[in-house]
Amino acid sequence: MEPTSKKALKAILVVIGILGIIALTWFAAMNYKANSGKEEVSENKTETKSTEETKIINGIPTIEPGKVTEVKTTAATSSDQELIASYYNKLAQGDYQGAYDMKKYKRMDFSVFKNLYTNLKSTKFLDFIEVAPNQYDFIVELTNKDDTKERYRVWMQVEGNLLNTMSSNSTDEKPELRFVYGEDGAITTLFLAQNGQKTIIDTAKKYQKDETKNEEFNNVEITPGGEYLIYWKTGWESATGKVYDIKQKKVVHDIDNQRGLYGFTYDMKHFYNCSGSGMLSGSVNVSSVPSFELEKNLQQAGALVFGCDGYDNNKNTLKYALSFQGFTNKHNFEYNFDTGVVKEL
Repeated sequence: MEPTSKKALKAILVVIGILGIIALTWFAAMNYKANSGKEEVSENKTETKSTEETKIINGIPTIEPGKVTEVKTTAATSSDQELIASYYNKLAQGDYQGAYDMKKYKRMDFSVFKNLYTNLKSTKFLDFIEVAPNQYDFIVELTNKDDTKERYRVWMQVEGNLLNTMSSNSTDEKPELRFVYGEDGAITTLFLAQNGQKTIIDTAKKYQKDETKNEEFNNVEITPGGEYLIYWKTGWESATGKVYDIKQKKVVHDIDNQRGLYGFTYDMKHFYNCSGSGMLSGSVNVSSVPSFELEKNLQQAGALVFGCDGYDNNKNTLKYALSFQGFTNKHNFEYNFDTGVVKEL
């Protein structure tokens, strides 16, 4: 090959090499950008969650900004509680790095973590319940610099000298009467927390080798006046509904449907339970309160319950539909709890 041709070939190879390097660099940059975008989205999601988490401030008496308050403990105060109090104390005193170092999972940069506390004015601890070994459920009230108040419910676990916030949610529930969960291995416990004291209501098993034996709690609620706690324990092919009398501390009624309509009338004198037809004929039952004895069965002979349309709080009436010839002959009815009269609409 002639010298000129060799030089030309070398030049071409050099150009190709440079273009290759440029291409690889561009590809790496695009790939990094794509991955960074995913990380950024993930970080934003984490930040949103952690923003709620970090609004849970201070499980000790009210602390004003910059004012150091000594944490006073009694013999009954556990070391875990002291650790949690220390974490929130650091936040209240502006020792953000110290608090940050106590978190087991650091889901955000320290600068972001620190900035989340700039609007804090003071905090107030409302309730503190131990729900399982090293697990605590508590409510705190947060006061911002504009004097607005927020309440947060926290479920926190102490792991060695580190804190793991398992959940944190804004709440308007009353701290003196609420339900809480605790998890100890495969056992979930449903507690009733009343004025700082907890009572075991029921337990459920999960993480079983045989999945058909798993259980969980759902649709848990406390009546507005604090008379009863209603809850469901569901399994593979089962659902058990219970009405727990808070004053008597016992279950006083079983609910025979989960997907239907059930509840108390506004005056707490009656409990209604309406379930539409599935494989069975359904039911529309009214029980007296507080005895929970069956007061009326509104399902007529030979009829299927076509639907449960709802309870009217203002009129104190229950609307439901029956069908007498399969599902082709629907009739709408209304039951008046005050008069005990059924009328067809």
